Amino acid sequence: MINIKKRKILILIIVSLLAISGGYIDGYTYLLRGGSFATMQTGNLIFLTINLLSKNFTSLKTYLLPIVFFCFSSVVIVLIKNCFKDKIKLFEMICLLIEIIFIIASSFIALGKNNFLSTSLLSIASSIQLLVFSKFDQMSLTTTMCTANLKNTSENLGLYFCKKDKSYLINSLKYLLVIISFVIGVAISYLLHDILKQYSILITLINYILVAIIYYFIDK
Repeated sequence: MINIKKRKILILIIVSLLAISGGYIDGYTYLLRGGSFATMQTGNLIFLTINLLSKNFTSLKTYLLPIVFFCFSSVVIVLIKNCFKDKIKLFEMICLLIEIIFIIASSFIALGKNNFLSTSLLSIASSIQLLVFSKFDQMSLTTTMCTANLKNTSENLGLYFCKKDKSYLINSLKYLLVIISFVIGVAISYLLHDILKQYSILITLINYILVAIIYYFIDK
């Protein structure tokens, strides 16, 4: 049985590893897969709109398909989760495995005209991560993007100054840790993308395997 203090530390490690992977995936797709995103669909929507208004219809699949795959897989995940009401941990472990499979599959798509397909597969993996691993220790944490985390970091810091309650400061620091981890992931993807090329995405498997091992032994 893992005590509460160790459990909290392990959860922070899991969140950090997931956030590093989240940042890495978007760095990878942006740098190597045509400037699109697998997780930040807001960015894809912006690029899609600008390209459509510029009558650049060839880029439609680059930005639209990842959005479609992301949304479709999110619906599927919700439906599947409903079948695992009493076995949530099993559901989460299966989702981790599925995420790993899609990441591996994306790495075997050659750089070039089929970049959109690789990004779409990674969008499925990202939607799984966003939906399945979004709440830890009663905190909503986003490990695939930073907007909500930036808002929560600032909000909790403001509440700390108003109420002088250290729990808000601790929460703010937790959100900040996720943001820093995400940025580290982006930085690592930048350093490795020119060396490992299309296969550089496989580096994230180290994180997901570690998450699976740690998560398995956490007493929920």
